[in-house]
Amino acid sequence: MTTQPMNQYLTRERLTDLAQFAVPDGHDLWPEIERAARRSKAAITITSGRGVLSLGLSSAGTVLGILLIAATFAALGFGLAVLVLSNGHDQAPAAQPEATATPTRAKSTSTTMTPTPASLPSLTPPSTLADYLRFLQEYRDAVGEINRFIERYGEAIKLEPNDSNGFVQRGTAYAGKYLGIFLAGEETYERAIQDLSEAIRLDPFNVKAYIARGDLYAIGTDHGRLSEADNAVRNYNTALQYLNSAIRADAKDVSALIDRAHIYGAKGEYDQAIQDYNVAIGLNSGDLMTHFARGNAYSAKGDHEKAVEDFDKVVMLDPNYVHAYNHRAITYEAKGEYDKAIQDYGTAIKLNPNFRWAYGNRGNIFLLNGEYDRAIQDFDKAIEIRPYSLAYMGRAEAYLHKGEHDRALQDANAAIDRIPYLAGGYESRGNIYYEIGEYDKAIQDYDTAISLDDNDPYLYANRGWSYFGRGEYDRALQDFDSVIDRAPSIPDGYHGRGNIYFVRDKYHTALQDYSTAIGLDENNPDLYLSRGSAYFLLGEHNRAIKDYDAAIGLDEDDAFPYYVRGWVYAAIGEASSARADLNKAFELGHDKDEIEAALAEIQEIEDKR
Repeated sequence: MTTQPMNQYLTRERLTDLAQFAVPDGHDLWPEIERAARRSKAAITITSGRGVLSLGLSSAGTVLGILLIAATFAALGFGLAVLVLSNGHDQAPAAQPEATATPTRAKSTSTTMTPTPASLPSLTPPSTLADYLRFLQEYRDAVGEINRFIERYGEAIKLEPNDSNGFVQRGTAYAGKYLGIFLAGEETYERAIQDLSEAIRLDPFNVKAYIARGDLYAIGTDHGRLSEADNAVRNYNTALQYLNSAIRADAKDVSALIDRAHIYGAKGEYDQAIQDYNVAIGLNSGDLMTHFARGNAYSAKGDHEKAVEDFDKVVMLDPNYVHAYNHRAITYEAKGEYDKAIQDYGTAIKLNPNFRWAYGNRGNIFLLNGEYDRAIQDFDKAIEIRPYSLAYMGRAEAYLHKGEHDRALQDANAAIDRIPYLAGGYESRGNIYYEIGEYDKAIQDYDTAISLDDNDPYLYANRGWSYFGRGEYDRALQDFDSVIDRAPSIPDGYHGRGNIYFVRDKYHTALQDYSTAIGLDENNPDLYLSRGSAYFLLGEHNRAIKDYDAAIGLDEDDAFPYYVRGWVYAAIGEASSARADLNKAFELGHDKDEIEAALAEIQEIEDKR
């Protein structure tokens, strides 16, 4: 969220006073200015700098948000539980046998089985939860197909009730269905856990069952079941013990290496995951899925160049593999190479016109580029294929920028209705309430979002601006301090705190925070506008002009920097430059009556001089 509060506080009356006397005193005007601030619609303009697909995460902004989407919906192990699975728990699940010092893995760990009474549908059934996630992306009736898989696996289990792999397959299918209906089915979740637990009871060394159950617990942790974090870790660690034993016995066991890499990725241990993938690829360089998985690990680690190399390899091995283009596009986007990302999303869509995530991801790039109509078209298509919360959130932000607040609210509500424990939905709606000046409602939504994700600094920043809009500066200051405590490397906390100092006449202290913010983000015109205004009120006119010049250089279509720079020129007696800036401000849309009154007052000042 960026800010542009100075148009509230540098009112025409205030500027007239400064231009006439060139003395930054004016304390008698502050009560009037603060009253004007409370009447004002908003202190800031919400922009897309953070990105709606961030899921409420910190904004290395859109980058982390997009990486999480990629990880969550196409490569499960990298992102679902990176944060919650970082603490280690070595003991095995209480209900399961403890691993011995040198456990041995059952010879047959394949989760592939062939139900005998009736053949499965013509579509190949997925074998892992990550495969189900990709399956759900590709087929409109994926949930219907999964129901058919579940039915056939059930028939096979009746014939072979002691085959643990049958329960692994059906449990994984239930987990896929759970994801496919947007995490709405508690019974489906429990049935998945029951099947995977039965598989482990039948075969305590079935590594695939532990991994699948760990993945499902990780999803539960990420979506409101916080108590499942320890269960996820215990399942992963149990599987690791068996895999370590298998790899010690056979260092060329590619399946075990890939499974172990998956677990390392799920726990956020990317270097170890990549090391195992390296060995697996060395043993079988032509396996595109291992290259794909390693690319995701590199991407999650932030090594985008190597991620692109792996995705390039996947495309070379299979030019029709749609997910390779989607993930390479995500990586290009993380690198800021938006044209390449758009091209890859387009290729993915050509290969699969029903690939909703490619539409949603491309829509987000259009959103960042300010191409709101194109963004809405892509979000429309994604929702038409199958509605999901992130597409509603993206479209809500696009409508917000277009000033269509009713439509924006409708979409934000739809996002919340679909997944009520996603912080980003409440943040999205809070941003809309903020924009229309309903600060109380905005604060309520930010409160809810923070209760769901209390580590996201941007939620505190957004709530701080809402308190700022209500004139509750002490509460706003607390929130901006929280931003600085949680994320000292982002400018938002310093900018907000600087504005608190500004409205309290502590201009020198405000300057310190503004300068710190500019050091963290040299390309934000609002920061220069804020610091320039502080310099203006301190009578440091040349420095003020320099900052306004910088603001204009970064956003030459914003009228307000021209307007206020015109007053600075008036203050130092450069009437012609003042008039030129005011006329430019009018040309860019500044209020006509205000411009005419300003020109008349500047002429009056000149006449007195």
